[in-house]
Amino acid sequence: MASHHNDKEYFDAAARRIKELGFRVFVREHKPGENGSYWGYFSDGKSVGYFQLGWYFGICWSTVNAPGSKGVGTGFSCEDEGVEYTDLTAERLREAFQAVPYWYRLGKDDKVVKFRDLDEFLEHQRKRESWYTLVEI
Repeated sequence: MASHHNDKEYFDAAARRIKELGFRVFVREHKPGENGSYWGYFSDGKSVGYFQLGWYFGICWSTVNAPGSKGVGTGFSCEDEGVEYTDLTAERLREAFQAVPYWYRLGKDDKVVKFRDLDEFLEHQRKRESWYTLVEI
């Protein structure tokens, strides 16, 4: 399998595929000539998931936790091996909408907080000071 790391054309094709599957898609805006990591978010309007170019191959995705989560970070990986973008399905991507994946056991002090909906997530993104801008495709 060929590596697609830092391949903007491959990432853009994956983002379009996710949109074709019925999700709203938001990607990190790149300045002309800028390289770097390629990632974004997708949503069914209620839940929000994260996707990125895999380090060695394909597309990976994960859950998105809201501020207030404790002991669990910003989200859980749902696919970390990488999947060819042409093999993405809505069913597989919806794994990113769960609160806690089957393989993780919450500790007694862990807490998962999810965004209420896409609007709350986007408002959070607008309010925070960040080095990136999200653009809907």
